[in-house]
Amino acid sequence: MRGMSSTRHTRIGRHLSGFMRAEAGSATIEGVLWLPIFFALFVLMADVSLIFNSQAQILRVVQDANRNYSLGRFKTDAATSDYIASALSNFSPELTADTALADGIITSTVRVPAMDLTATKLLSAITTVKMEITSQHLMETSD
Repeated sequence: MRGMSSTRHTRIGRHLSGFMRAEAGSATIEGVLWLPIFFALFVLMADVSLIFNSQAQILRVVQDANRNYSLGRFKTDAATSDYIASALSNFSPELTADTALADGIITSTVRVPAMDLTATKLLSAITTVKMEITSQHLMETSD
């Protein structure tokens, strides 16, 4: 009976030592450890891409508004700013638009929190960047 018990422990010991030396599955463990980091980087890239895309869309609206003001379709700075703010209202509730005409140059500036332009708000824990998009246009003169 005693010999059977020691044989059993020897068998378990062999299996246990074999298990400890085995490397099968080690790549799976490393993959599971790295997966959240790669996922976070992917989400970060997507959010940054959305910020740049939104910046381009905002700039286009600002340039169109300045052009309309220069052609006389908008009569005042306030009308131009109101147009920009209403056209971009879906981007952020905190968006502000300012337009000024000085020395024949129309300057419009839009300020918007960058986090309002992302999909996940993952970056909001580390940044409170407020983007400023500015465009200038020469006022057309009617001669």
